[in-house]
Amino acid sequence: MTDAPSTSPAPRTGGRQLLLLGLVAVVAGLILLPGLGAGGLWSAGEIPILDRTLAELGESRAELSRSPWLPDALRTWCYAIWPRDFALRLPGACAGLGLVMLTLATARKLGWSSTWTTVAAGYALALPLLLAS
Repeated sequence: MTDAPSTSPAPRTGGRQLLLLGLVAVVAGLILLPGLGAGGLWSAGEIPILDRTLAELGESRAELSRSPWLPDALRTWCYAIWPRDFALRLPGACAGLGLVMLTLATARKLGWSSTWTTVAAGYALALPLLLAS
């Protein structure tokens, strides 16, 4: 018996994984980003978000609902740069892109095939909450 190191092939890294990651990022971006400013405020749930954002920018608002500070801060920064409806949705869409990319990277790290990795990323992209953000 010898204690020779195993000769299993090294895991693939590099170009192919980056290409897959980039392709999924482009597809997710094409799905999530184009409609962000398409139709005014989409639901009654966005009105409190707009109120908190405008209050942070100095407008007087009353009866504000409480929420976590980070999403409101990101929305406020975006709305300060672009004072339009899509700026309120941009941080959520970017977080959604991050979720899809993290799902893809995790599946690749677990050793899943390209097919199942893409299915996992597509499933993350299809989450109803992600599409409504």
